[in-house]
Amino acid sequence: MQTCLLSNRGISTVKQSKKILIADRIPSLNKGELAILEGIIRTFETLGRVEVSIFSFQPEPDQKRYPENVKLVDLSHDFLTGFCQESSKTAKTIYAISSLVDHLLFGFLYFIFRRRALRIFRGALWREYCEVDAIITCHDQESIVLGPSTLPFLPLYIVLLAKTLRKPLVIYGNDTPRPGSELWERSYLGNRLWEKLARFVLKNADLVTARDSETFAYFKKLTDKNSHVYLTADPAFLMPPSDVERVKAIVRREKIERRDGLLIGITCGFHNFLGETLEKQSQLKKRIVEHLADLLDRLIENFAATVVFLPHSIEQNRDDRVLAEAVYQKARNKHGIVVITNEYSARELKGLINTFDIFIGGRIHSLISATSMAVPSIAIVHPSDSRAYGIIAGTMNQSKWIYVIKDPSNLKGLFEMVKKLISDRHAVSSALIRQARIARENALLNGELLKALLMKPDT
Repeated sequence: MQTCLLSNRGISTVKQSKKILIADRIPSLNKGELAILEGIIRTFETLGRVEVSIFSFQPEPDQKRYPENVKLVDLSHDFLTGFCQESSKTAKTIYAISSLVDHLLFGFLYFIFRRRALRIFRGALWREYCEVDAIITCHDQESIVLGPSTLPFLPLYIVLLAKTLRKPLVIYGNDTPRPGSELWERSYLGNRLWEKLARFVLKNADLVTARDSETFAYFKKLTDKNSHVYLTADPAFLMPPSDVERVKAIVRREKIERRDGLLIGITCGFHNFLGETLEKQSQLKKRIVEHLADLLDRLIENFAATVVFLPHSIEQNRDDRVLAEAVYQKARNKHGIVVITNEYSARELKGLINTFDIFIGGRIHSLISATSMAVPSIAIVHPSDSRAYGIIAGTMNQSKWIYVIKDPSNLKGLFEMVKKLISDRHAVSSALIRQARIARENALLNGELLKALLMKPDT
């Protein structure tokens, strides 16, 4: 069934509903990733009725945590081995090669036989590819060359498949690791090869949106300033918080009491100390615990603060509760610290963050939640993490409140920055209100651009 849409350019027809496949891995135990997914879905609202499907490598936990209106495309048993987090490197390599071969073979058969290729490739994934109106991929810091760790080099062959199927392929809200960054160094590709592959993906995508100005400029350089590359913002800015009553219930459950001073929220997790020995990593983690415990003790003693640790990631090997518990045990003033160990949704955590006077964030999307609600915040970042500069300094104009950990064993100066933020928090909050509105408008632009693409007569 079709419906007519009137515009100042005349009359055009579009299908009553659109089907969009998110060809990415978005781990549901990471609440920052879920915030992006929630935001992506919000950008689709401009399209009218939309049916959304998404890759899932762990359908059991994902089904419980993804938005109800999202359809999971179960890849856990597809290809040769099936992916799981505990698989050996050999098994993961076999899985990746199997995926590549299957995609290329399916594309070849579809080119010759069209939909009759589904008689051979009968899995849900292949039917999904054929039935959707658009494929979007490469959210967040997912490399436009390497793709997700679960499907290495996915962007390179999915762009070929999209061309064969005549489906629009969209790079959505991306901030790809660039030459020189730590994540890029882990790709083991030389500059020239990397840029050739990146240029191939970008030029063959139908729409590319970058969430920060540096990525946008880099994409423009690679594509010779092609007009299908746009600057937007991270979709996570659009995720709404839980309602007030639900937040009050969480506060009661976790026994969070303001007492006489400030209420301060914090997220943090251990950094991956690449290139360091296990002994050195252990020493660095011990020093980080000591410094964070000292910071919290000083905040409690100087400002009668109550500090609340939020678990923004509970993934295996990336569980924020591990560091939070270690800091709690090391701190002297345990009465002023609340360590939340229960799991909450991304919306619930955002609603809770909105109750804080200030926020200290070691997780970038917890900072997006905080700054989007005008909660004065400090970003604790590693020098290699470009996201803080692109989003916190760029999108939110908060470069003054980024604390760079130049030496993991020394957090000297962090307390003074927090102290300054406490003093300036009202002015900072006022400035964030204006920036948050701009960020939401720019994030919504992702959906407007996608709508314009899908309304083209030849799409």
